[in-house]
Amino acid sequence: MFLAQGQDFDTILDNILYNFQQILDEIDKKVGRKVYIAFLGDMADMITKNSVGNLYFQKMPPEDQIEIVKQLIEKFKDRIIGMVSGNHDFRMMKEAGFDYLKFIAKELDIPYSPTLLTVVLECNGFDISIALHHGVSGGRSKAASVRQNEYFLSAIQNVDIYVTGHTHTANITSHMQRLYDKDVVLKPTKLITVSSFLHDKDYALRKLLPPTGFDIPVATCYTETRKIKMAGSEIIHTEKIIDASLVTSYVVNFLVKNALFKKVSEAYGS
Repeated sequence: MFLAQGQDFDTILDNILYNFQQILDEIDKKVGRKVYIAFLGDMADMITKNSVGNLYFQKMPPEDQIEIVKQLIEKFKDRIIGMVSGNHDFRMMKEAGFDYLKFIAKELDIPYSPTLLTVVLECNGFDISIALHHGVSGGRSKAASVRQNEYFLSAIQNVDIYVTGHTHTANITSHMQRLYDKDVVLKPTKLITVSSFLHDKDYALRKLLPPTGFDIPVATCYTETRKIKMAGSEIIHTEKIIDASLVTSYVVNFLVKNALFKKVSEAYGS
């Protein structure tokens, strides 16, 4: 299960915090097992006097934002496989030289990187490698956003799952990489782009950008053993399988759509 917060921290994340257990229970039930979490950054808005953003629209000071983020991470630390920071989190680093996510991760013993993090999990005797990065750039269309994130595939190779965000566009694509190990080997991989809990911000309306979807990407690993006939003989082959899908959370939809409805109503004066 992969999550990125996105902006508008004040309106959404406090609601997500107090309903997050219900969200996890819902996803557990849909997937059929306990899910684990990777956080992709932008955990807080972190507008400072010298950063991009409008201080007048930020309801919480950075200190209060950090406290809520810490509560969320601390409460579910046993499920978190890793975290990276995003461009919003970097505002505090740029302004004050303080990486608040690094501080929280170190205190709670959670794998963390301010840039690129690779974690390895075990799946029925196989290693599953996952590369996490917040993401960069974007585009006005979903297709442009997906193309931007494909640069991730060349930044690090030979991992099973690439997970990124930033563009607020939930998407899953399958890819093949050519690797050389005394011969050319084709390696299947998944590129997962995470959406955000971002509702319809004013800047989106000003730029005529559509609202984001709120489906949550979930990757599942399992193994399959098959008898395969080759050149007149039969071999038994076991292979790791990685499936990925976008899962709808009714709890998230309810929380975000209510904020979205309120914001849109205000924007159009109704």
